[in-house]
Amino acid sequence: SGKSAMLSRVRRLVVPFLAWSLITYLVMAEPGLSVRDSVLRILTGTWHLYFVFALLQLLILYALVVPALDARRLRSIVVIAVALTIASYALSEIILWLNGADNGTAEALLRKLFPLWAGFFATGVWWRRRGSRSFDTTGKIIIALVIAAAFGAYIVDLKLEDHAFGFTPRKQLLFGGLAFQMLGASTMLVMIEKLDGHPV
Repeated sequence: SGKSAMLSRVRRLVVPFLAWSLITYLVMAEPGLSVRDSVLRILTGTWHLYFVFALLQLLILYALVVPALDARRLRSIVVIAVALTIASYALSEIILWLNGADNGTAEALLRKLFPLWAGFFATGVWWRRRGSRSFDTTGKIIIALVIAAAFGAYIVDLKLEDHAFGFTPRKQLLFGGLAFQMLGASTMLVMIEKLDGHPV
C-alpha cells in the first residue's frame, strides 16, 4: 500500500541521514555550539542535509493522510499544502523586511520544516495521480513565457534585496522567487515524464 511504501522509505532514510549528519557535523563543526544546539543540528540535518529532514516529515505525513484520500479530498490537501508553502515564503520575506538582514538564521530554520516544502511535495503527488497531459506548441510557448516572467520577478526581488542591504541575505526563500521555483519544479516533472516515454 501507499502507506507501507512511504513508511518503508522513512525507515531506509533515517539511519543514513543521521549517520551522514553526524559525519558532516564532525567534519564541519562550528566552534562555540552548545551540546543542545549540536544535538539539534545533527537530528535536523547539518548543512545541505536539511532537505532530508524535511523529506522525512513529508513522507510521514503522506503515509498518515494521503493514501486514503479520494481525488476531491486530495485536491483540498494540495490547496492547503500550497497555502502553507506560500505562507512560509511570505513569513521569510516579512522577517527580512521588518527585522533587517540576518545571518541566515530564519532561512536555515524554515527550510528544515515541512510547511515550506508541502506545496512542492503535494503538487508532485497530485501530478502523479492525475497522469500525463499533452501540451501543443502554443501551450509550451505560453508556459515558457510564464516561466520567463516568473524568473524576472525573482531577479527583481533579488535586486531589491541587494539595493536595500548591500547583499542578498535571502537567496532561496524569496516570495518573489516562489512562482519560478514552483514552475521550475513542474517543468522538471514534465521532462521526467518525457524521458519515461509519457506525452508532454
